[in-house]
Amino acid sequence: LLRDILTDPTYPQTQLDIEREEGLLICQTNKQKAPYMANHLFHRHLLGADHPAAVLPEEQHVLQLKRESLFHYHHRHILLPHTTIFATGHITPATITLLDTLLGTITTTQTPTPILDRPIHTSTHRRHDSHLPVPTVQSALHLGRLLPPITSPHAPAITLTTTLLGGYFGSRLMKNIRERLGLTYGISAYLTQIPHHAILSIATETPTQHVNLCLDEIDRELHNLATTPVTPDELYNAKNYLMGQVCRTTEVSLSLPALCMNLLATSTDLDHMLQRNNIIQSLTPEDIMQCAATYFSPDDILISAVHGK
Repeated sequence: LLRDILTDPTYPQTQLDIEREEGLLICQTNKQKAPYMANHLFHRHLLGADHPAAVLPEEQHVLQLKRESLFHYHHRHILLPHTTIFATGHITPATITLLDTLLGTITTTQTPTPILDRPIHTSTHRRHDSHLPVPTVQSALHLGRLLPPITSPHAPAITLTTTLLGGYFGSRLMKNIRERLGLTYGISAYLTQIPHHAILSIATETPTQHVNLCLDEIDRELHNLATTPVTPDELYNAKNYLMGQVCRTTEVSLSLPALCMNLLATSTDLDHMLQRNNIIQSLTPEDIMQCAATYFSPDDILISAVHGK
């Protein structure tokens, strides 16, 4: 069945019509969601409007899709010569033979892989505000900046600092902005990867009248990370949380393919991941302060805010 899907897709017109109608509805609905539009506004000003990671799907893109478009995409992107099969779980010699026989004999196309890298054009203005055509109860905030990639020697410290800032429920941002001030139901800081860079994101929603206060408190927490050592308990909890995240990515066979694909996409391997985690466990409060001073300065953080009508 999998071989048939890969080599002889049909893309029936009736199914395409259904998917196209659903896609139109999703596009229209997303444009009325403040968090979605704040995310888009942030990436557009961080990377540039033409960057692949900043393009917003529009209704006309969905309407232009035809069966021929899908066949063209399949030919250019699905059966490339460097396609890799990931198999996890109870793998036997018979399993390998089966994979070789059914999937290893598929004829691949020779179309070169398209290069998706684009020049990055970051806005020179720190804050960008936008309004939706509909009223909303809360404004959505999305903040962040470009950082070195996961292969950088600074990546372990950046990962731990991000976790301390807003990577789990006991983080600085959650304790202050959610629990102490009650400005939001939730706030998080996280890292995503694009070619040659990582992106730090801080995302939350808050009542419109509290937007400036919320932004001031985020700046305060960024400043505190660079000027005040984290406590031993705080550091211990953040390190244990990250170790638990590693365990979750390897505890069941269904999660291993995603881990393998991530390692392949970032040009790393399991040894690099384990070494990075060992470095994280060895980091000190002074290391966190230095990392925060270098990469988490409020002056370098881009702000996108989306409000209701």
